Amino acid sequence: MPCQSFYKLQKKHRGDWILKASCTVKDKTLTAYGAATLTVMEDISLTNEQCKSVEAINTALESEIKKLQENNAKSEADMYTITAYLTDTKPNTYRGQIRIEDWRVDGVELWVQIMGVGQNQGVEKIPVTLTGGIYSDTIPFSVAGINFKGAGKEYKTWPEDGPNAGKLNVAFDGNSESNLSNCTFTGYDIAIKCGTSQRMFGRYNTFTENHIAWKLSEACEGDGNPDAQSCVFEENDYALYVENFNGFPSNYAPRYCRFIDNGYDVYNGSGRWWFLPGNFFSHNGILMPVYDRISAGATSVFCYPMATREGTNGPEENNPVTYYYDQLDKDGDTVSNALTSTYRTPESELSGKTFKVADTVMVAGTEKDTVLATFSFSEETETATQALAAPAIALFAAEPVVQETPKSFDATVTVDRSDASKIEFTMQDPCKRVNVSLPCEFKDGTVKLKATGAEIPDAEFDGQTVSFQTKKAGTYVIESKTPVQPKPDDAITGIISGIVASGALQPGAPVTREQLCAILCRYAALTGKNTAASASLDAFTDRAQVSAYAEASARWALQAGLLTGVGDGRLAPRSGATRAQLAVLLQRFAGLK
Repeated sequence: MPCQSFYKLQKKHRGDWILKASCTVKDKTLTAYGAATLTVMEDISLTNEQCKSVEAINTALESEIKKLQENNAKSEADMYTITAYLTDTKPNTYRGQIRIEDWRVDGVELWVQIMGVGQNQGVEKIPVTLTGGIYSDTIPFSVAGINFKGAGKEYKTWPEDGPNAGKLNVAFDGNSESNLSNCTFTGYDIAIKCGTSQRMFGRYNTFTENHIAWKLSEACEGDGNPDAQSCVFEENDYALYVENFNGFPSNYAPRYCRFIDNGYDVYNGSGRWWFLPGNFFSHNGILMPVYDRISAGATSVFCYPMATREGTNGPEENNPVTYYYDQLDKDGDTVSNALTSTYRTPESELSGKTFKVADTVMVAGTEKDTVLATFSFSEETETATQALAAPAIALFAAEPVVQETPKSFDATVTVDRSDASKIEFTMQDPCKRVNVSLPCEFKDGTVKLKATGAEIPDAEFDGQTVSFQTKKAGTYVIESKTPVQPKPDDAITGIISGIVASGALQPGAPVTREQLCAILCRYAALTGKNTAASASLDAFTDRAQVSAYAEASARWALQAGLLTGVGDGRLAPRSGATRAQLAVLLQRFAGLK
């Protein structure tokens, strides 16, 4: 019988432990090792008297930290949590900015909690009001149950009187990490301003009538993934405002949040595509997100599918999620190849849908977002569905069909860029006829199930589109039977490839003004020129005609003086470029530093 031993580490055993266990089996000694660390945490709760006002809280925090500094705090614990309970529910009791200074206690971690729900003070579920905000330079803090009230979204700073005089009209500021829940934010220029490492805003919070509810700046270098679940953004000028990401944009994706009647739900100025599935967007009762597409540097945002989560708290299994599979973009919804499990669209929701599967690829040493393949499903009537299903029924008639999960479409795409004649993708039981637009032109080819090599007999190739039907889940390989014309070197480096939505190179097609901007911008980046400059397109009446892929390039070309309008307030981005226009563009480009 194996023996068991139990060891209880107590406070006096603080530190790192190496655990060793050995036994003898048939004259052979077997040894196993493990490691454990005992960290001691101490809680310090401020008294009611110490929490009677913002000024009193600031004084008490400084006093408690000073005690820790003077009394060799490391000898008693490794981490200290200082908690301030705000229990007075009168609206004008707490006015000013709670300041958590850059205090240091050698060898000790510090955490500050600001609790507005009075769990141990006899006040239950009655949030208190803080007119002002919280500033923490380095010490992490958490907040719960507080109504944060600003000066009004039109004010960048507080008026020059009162306890907040001259301070930024920001609820959370500084460079620390934060975590908050069950709070409200109203009337701020920026409610949550993420600094060097401050994280996103937590769960079950409500943001109303702010200029910017949450802003992520280029400086943010926070550890861990920011977390925003079941929050409400309503009637803000901007709900989410992103200048730049550190790491993958998907790390910053909120879930189950509701965006209601905001001026703009999202501004994404990061230069990276941002995917925000699993949230709910409504404007004047119409289910749709609204993005800022016209401000300088605006980059694409994609929100398919939308979703709502019932309830406001508790485990997900107790709060069912409802998904909305409405197509948000009439030209097809773009979904992330890296997040394919997020986009499992039921078979019953596929008719008439188009999905562009996107991913990040390296082009000339730089990460670029691109569409790998486009999947589209016909709008089917009952009769058409039966007719299309017939080949598949015949093909798989001899095989038993085991349906363990609801039929759905979930594509994962791989493009072999060393072999332009091959593309792989994974599908989960699409059960409908699917059209796949490929990244290059295929004259003829095959579609095979990778695991068995079985060929789909009814696959039809038409230029760069292949159509077929299958009930089999798995990885499929599309290959060209005839050699695909190699792409020229400039296309391989990404200077020309992808300047049309279909992904085809089309070397004989005329070039448009916006395509010229894209080509020159990419070549400029490849040769080390600065392409970060960006001009506004607001002066042009046809700015909406600028394609999404070319918008950043057109802004750069305008700022660099390469591109000008054609008169009458028009940019004419999709008009063909004349030889005279090309000569002027190249002359100006040659003069760039």
